[in-house]
Amino acid sequence: MTVNGHKVDIPSFQVKIGDEVSIKEKSSTNAHIQGAFQTASGRGRPTWLEVADQAKLAGRVNSLPRREDISQNINEQLIVELYSK
Repeated sequence: MTVNGHKVDIPSFQVKIGDEVSIKEKSSTNAHIQGAFQTASGRGRPTWLEVADQAKLAGRVNSLPRREDISQNINEQLIVELYSK
C-alpha cells in the first residue's frame, strides 16, 4: 500500500482527508487484491471514499467516516471492552 506515494506497511496507519491511498504497482496484479476490488465495487463504496484511478487501484479520502455512514449493526461498547483488556 502507498499513501500519497509513500510506502505504508502499518495496518493501523491513520489517513487524513485528501490522502490518496493506492496499491503498489507490482501488487496490483495480485488475484486477491483484484478480487477484493471487484467485490467492493459490487457492494458499493462508502461516500467518504472516492475512486481516484481505477486502473491504478487508487482512491482518495474525501472525509472522515461518521457513525451514521456505517450501515452495519455494530455494538461499539463491545469493541471498547475488547481493547480495554
